[in-house]
Amino acid sequence: MQIYLNQDFSVENYRYKRLFNAATYFEYENKPYDAYMANYLIAEYYFNLQHFHIAENFAYKAIDNLGTNNDEYVFEKCLTFILLSTIHHNQKNYDEAFNILKNYKILSRLIDKQLISQERINVLKSTYTNNYAIIGNKIGKVNLQQTIADLKLAYKLANLKKEQSKNKQKITALHNLIHLK
Repeated sequence: MQIYLNQDFSVENYRYKRLFNAATYFEYENKPYDAYMANYLIAEYYFNLQHFHIAENFAYKAIDNLGTNNDEYVFEKCLTFILLSTIHHNQKNYDEAFNILKNYKILSRLIDKQLISQERINVLKSTYTNNYAIIGNKIGKVNLQQTIADLKLAYKLANLKKEQSKNKQKITALHNLIHLK
């Protein structure tokens, strides 16, 4: 958790080496949420380095850490499914990316809106809607008009975010919308 909270902790100070050690430790000590968080951060790290296969492996490990009970860790599972969908999209495994979005759709109904802020839920919905539109259009499951409508919705959801300076979802949705038009 210290690594996650201190994101300015430099790579030279072995931030990610500590993260790998933390993941192993938490899995060994049977601390599923902590193991999930470590594996999820490692998956994001490799995703950002564009090592998609390694990122995929750690994302699936993160999901495994959370268990199979759909009533537990719903938001975290949804977040990881979106990451996995994006990874598969970048690997050009569009059918698999689209199928993973179905898992998100099922679980997203169970997110406790009292526990998770509406802003975080909107950001997650925006990313889901963007992925659904783009991937669905590529494999022929979503027509062009629906894709454009979905991208507009993704932009609108991302626009509700308070911190406009860090609004990656808004920019992504706008880019995809312009690209399609």
